[in-house]
Amino acid sequence: MVDPGDAQPDFAYLQDEGLQLDTILVTPHHPGHIGKFDRPGNAGGAGVCRTHEYTLRDLKFARAAEPGNLKLINYQRRCEELRTRNLPALPSTNEQERDINPFPRTRLPAVTQAARIPLAATPPDDAAVLGALRKWKNEFK
Repeated sequence: MVDPGDAQPDFAYLQDEGLQLDTILVTPHHPGHIGKFDRPGNAGGAGVCRTHEYTLRDLKFARAAEPGNLKLINYQRRCEELRTRNLPALPSTNEQERDINPFPRTRLPAVTQAARIPLAATPPDDAAVLGALRKWKNEFK
């Protein structure tokens, strides 16, 4: 599956045909790909392949958003070691992305606070957190 956008029709087709999702190809900065990793029907073991090796840069941003995420810290160390040996750090899996990528984790207080969305009695709107994260990442150095 490539940049699924609204992935529900794709997932329905796969289910109707008795097919299992193997890989998702995500092109960087494509406007429709954020948050698609935890949609219903998305097999947790499917590979998530990006078209460019931006892993270390993305992990640096993710660490800024969630500095205490131990799974993220360990994954970043592993990827840094791979890249020092000139080996790719890709692909990852949907499960891995759900554990380390702040974009599908907008309901976590740490991510909300990192995006500078004030905590309130009711959870903030996912779109507001996604928008704040995206703006921050676009300007992140």
